[in-house]
Amino acid sequence: MTFIRLAALYVLCVAAQWWLGAHLSPGGVTANVLLDAAVAVAVLGGPVAAHGFAFMCGLYFDFMSPRMFGGHALAFTLMARAIWFVRWRLDFPTPPSQMALAAAASVFAAAFHSLLGIVFAGGFIWRGWAFSVFTPVANAVAAPFVFALAAVFAPPPDKSRRR
Repeated sequence: MTFIRLAALYVLCVAAQWWLGAHLSPGGVTANVLLDAAVAVAVLGGPVAAHGFAFMCGLYFDFMSPRMFGGHALAFTLMARAIWFVRWRLDFPTPPSQMALAAAASVFAAAFHSLLGIVFAGGFIWRGWAFSVFTPVANAVAAPFVFALAAVFAPPPDKSRRR
């Protein structure tokens, strides 16, 4: 049942990402719904769900990008691991905290992917100032809506194993 719920969430988020990218992306800047969904599942779900869902969300962007296949999947998975590790110590039920977490995750994912570009592709991957400044803002604005959607689909966390 958990797999079916997460698969439905993934399909909804992919459709939203595709629609936003096609219709609401002034200057190539749009909310990264899949990143917000990976963050939400990392906060709301268990470790297997968080890591697997984040990997699949990153893999979507790897299929859409012609270079460095696997870079987004690795960045999203490490981001989900970090969030899942600290989620017991932090509180994310309110929209401002969700927005701050989504903005920070957006900056981390972009910086890590650029670092991978330096190491493996021989150059810094830079998409421009508009993308770097406005994408975290767009992700923060979309985060409460994606968290609300993920709360319906994400599996409940296992509270017996706190780390």
